[in-house]
Amino acid sequence: MDNDQKSGRDAFLFPFVGLVAMYCGWVLSLPLFPAQDSPMHLYIASVLSSLLSVSDRFSTYFYVRHFLTPYSLHYYFLIVFGRLFSFPIADKLLVCAILVCSAFGFRYFLNPA
Repeated sequence: MDNDQKSGRDAFLFPFVGLVAMYCGWVLSLPLFPAQDSPMHLYIASVLSSLLSVSDRFSTYFYVRHFLTPYSLHYYFLIVFGRLFSFPIADKLLVCAILVCSAFGFRYFLNPA
């Protein structure tokens, strides 16, 4: 790839990053991300967080049978960021991470090296 093609490709990087940042800003500005099952996932993440921290709050009613379930990466992300922030903010950060990874993944797919 010569320098003209590389500089032309890099010229679109700043507007692309700006557009992705605007979408992430929009997601973070919402009170809750509008998804049908987000409240259920947030509740399960809070219960799982309580069970993993050996709290007696839910241990009489629930137990963890398997640590690697179909949504385990989603729940573990929510648990980690739910300890730093509230669970609704952790959910919005997960959506932003998905937006950023998807956008830059498609960008790389369309413009390799």
